Amino acid sequence: MAANPISYLEIEAYRRLTLTDLSAWDVRLINRLDRAVLPILNPAPTSNTVSARDGKGVLSMIRGQAARHKPANP
Repeated sequence: MAANPISYLEIEAYRRLTLTDLSAWDVRLINRLDRAVLPILNPAPTSNTVSARDGKGVLSMIRGQAARHKPANP
């Protein structure tokens, strides 16, 4: 499950439930903090692909796969 952005409806519900007055500055700050924290909570997946034009990258990928599938010495 991933974290989702805080919506304006959720901010409004918080304001009503807590009887808190939020200024436009407060709401902008909440949105800025939300945008800063979301990438930390939901990191972008790493790519395991290599461009076919990247000869060294392809060779490195093949060697890495071979090393993982190499049988253990008896």
